[in-house]
Parts: sequence; C-alpha cells; structure tokens
Amino acid sequence: MQKGKLPQITNKSLREFGQELSFYPGLPEFFPKISELISKDELFSQFNIKVEHYIVSTGFAETIRGSAIAPYVENVWGAEFIESPAEPGYLKNPPTNSESSAISQIATALDNTSKTRYLFEINKGTNKHPQIGVHSKIDYSQRRIPFDQMIYIADGPSDVPAFSILNQSQGHTYAIYPAGDRQALRQVNQLQKDGRINLYGEADYREGSHTWLWLTETTRAIAENMVKRKKDAISSNVSAAPQHFN
Repeated sequence: MQKGKLPQITNKSLREFGQELSFYPGLPEFFPKISELISKDELFSQFNIKVEHYIVSTGFAETIRGSAIAPYVENVWGAEFIESPAEPGYLKNPPTNSESSAISQIATALDNTSKTRYLFEINKGTNKHPQIGVHSKIDYSQRRIPFDQMIYIADGPSDVPAFSILNQSQGHTYAIYPAGDRQALRQVNQLQKDGRINLYGEADYREGSHTWLWLTETTRAIAENMVKRKKDAISSNVSAAPQHFN
C-alpha cells in the first residue's frame, strides 16, 4: 500500500471482505447445533455446562469478524492493523483514528508458536476476566477452561505447537482436510503418524459426517466427564446425615 502496489485498505473494508468468505459444508450451522447438543441436555444443563467457540488464526481478524461465522464465536484472534500510530502524549490527546482511514501498521501478527498464547488466555480465562494476566499463576484445577476440556481443530503444520499443548494435557486434537485433496490428506495423515493429533477427517461438518460424529461424541464425552467431576466434588464435601440409634 505504501508503495502503491495495493489500493488503500481500511479495517472497515477488511471486515466487509469477510462477507465474501465461503465455508466448508455444514458451516456455520455446525456451531449452534453442537452448542445446543449440550445446552438442551438436562444432564448437562443442571450443571450449567455449555460449549464455547474460539478462532485463533494467522489470517486477518477483521475479515473473520465480518464473516458469517463471527456471530457464533466468543473471540477471534488474528492479524490486526492500526490506521496510524499514537503520538507521544496520546493519553491527553487521544488519536482521532477512523476505521475508514487506511491502515498503516501491523498491530498484531500470529505465527506457529504465538497461537499457543491464546490457548492459555482461554485456559486461564483472561479473555473473560482481563484482570487475569496470561502469565498469572493459577492452579490447574481453578482455571476457567482446562486443556482437557478443549478440542482444537486445524489443518496443518502451523498448528503443531497448539496441538502439542493440548496433547500434553489430555486435550483433544483433530485435523481436517478438503474432500478430494490428496496432498492435504497425506499431510494430516502424517500428523497422526507423528502423534501430533488424535484423529483426522474431511472438512465436512454436516450432520452425520465422520467429522460431525467425532466432534459431537468427543464433546459429549468431555461434558460427561465434567458432570462426574462435579458430582464427585459434591460427594466429597457433604458429610453423612445424622441417623437415629436404638
């Protein structure tokens, strides 16, 4: 843009580009359906268990926010841009940037390893409680979403560090590949051979597909384990009721 190779792009236009994104079969309908699978189950609803969706991407965050998938996710992390940098003394004289101004600098960029930072934000609850820092020391049992209650879905080598974090903590990892793409199939197959992922399947999220079945069954298994933990915690903290003796 600065050299005139591209037209002036704004954050607003990046968001508008998101309307042109197309998705694999079954998306975005998959998100509310799998959420309802848990929220409408009486066993899980009595313990207020629910599903949350997040996107951690090396792509443009604003473009994702402008897409049809955005209403179904809690947070989007990706590449961010600013219109113009804040000048010295900006606290006294806040910048008057407008989202219709052309972007001029990179604010945030994600790569293979930096993706893991946002897994820890979800894990510790930093995204819900900003007063908690991503490096804050929190006992594992007190973290908002333990890693073993996460499913990470991705498609390639750039996600290996994130896969590793979850695998080390009994999380759940799943790789997808486009139907009919032999090279992509080989790639995810190698990820499984190397022990990087639990399983892989076609990028087809329609009800009844292999991917749909694995994700819904794994989600239900996580929820059932959460119920068991909660019931065990209640039992261990309740003393026996007084009894009558003859």
